[in-house]
Amino acid sequence: MRNLSVAHPTASVFGPVAILPSQLVPRIAHQPGPEMRLLAAVLEDAVNCVVGNSDARTRQRRREFLKAYEWIWEDRSDWPFAFLNVCDVLGLDASAVRARLQSSIDGHTGA
Repeated sequence: MRNLSVAHPTASVFGPVAILPSQLVPRIAHQPGPEMRLLAAVLEDAVNCVVGNSDARTRQRRREFLKAYEWIWEDRSDWPFAFLNVCDVLGLDASAVRARLQSSIDGHTGA
């Protein structure tokens, strides 16, 4: 005769088949998700292009400066990666970022 008293793990029988996002532990504020890191990287690259190339003499570096500068000072918000939207999602005041960046450019070029 078979021994029917063998213990079987009940967790696999009664456990959830799938885990819903609402069941996961929320992200800690200092650990942003990949989307936030991407937006921060886009902004950081633009700032570096503007500051690093503000006194550029070569055509390529001047083009990088102008492209980033135009993106930062453009007031459009009709696409996800527009400067205003990036700042909004990152919780930054776009006007303050622009002012700080302009003062950095002025100090860098001696204007």
